[in-house]
Amino acid sequence: MKFLYETFPQLKSSGLVAERNGLSKEEISILFHKIKEGKLSEEDAVKTLEDESTEPILLKILNKIGIKNIPIHENDIISLFSKLHKDLGFPQIIEVQPLFPDVLVEDAKGNEKRIELELYASGFDHDPKGCDFIVCWENDLAKNLQKIFQK
Repeated sequence: MKFLYETFPQLKSSGLVAERNGLSKEEISILFHKIKEGKLSEEDAVKTLEDESTEPILLKILNKIGIKNIPIHENDIISLFSKLHKDLGFPQIIEVQPLFPDVLVEDAKGNEKRIELELYASGFDHDPKGCDFIVCWENDLAKNLQKIFQK
């Protein structure tokens, strides 16, 4: 079991830009991808960066693919995954199910993969051997580990 971003790395982005604007590397990467694909204008991106807020960038990107709000529930991640599965390297969804793992897909080679969807990585509470990937909105594991060790 591994995180999807470990297998499909994002574009390298400037840590300085991310740090200066309060954006994570993942958010900057999403922004660069959407500009490159023509789904977000450079002018909108620059305006949003000047606001020093990640939420407008994310909302604009999500709005372009037909999602109005930033995910706040696991079901939002299911909806988002169903729109982006091809971009994530899974051309076919075989089944979305109510039990672990959440989704069965085919990868580009036609191999069946098991994916668990979570809003936060820290919400994963299953046997890791039961899935091939975890797809989450936010990988908060490092943040949660820091809290645990500070106690």
